[in-house]
Amino acid sequence: MSALLVKNLPSVLHRQLRASAKAHRRSMNQEAILLLEEALLHPPMTSPLPPAPVHTGRPLTDAWLRAAIRKGRS
Repeated sequence: MSALLVKNLPSVLHRQLRASAKAHRRSMNQEAILLLEEALLHPPMTSPLPPAPVHTGRPLTDAWLRAAIRKGRS
């Protein structure tokens, strides 16, 4: 196993790590390893956001939708 020494760790991060380790009943070392594994081995899945809805102020009819589709194709 390799070792890692973290120098100049901001005190705010140190306090957060200590509180998180205590809340999860782990050592600070175990908590740091778990957080690194989660961040590096299991990055969050990001998906593109859907486009914002268009508010026209009037109901969408079939004729309006067909016209919009034709306009988008040209």
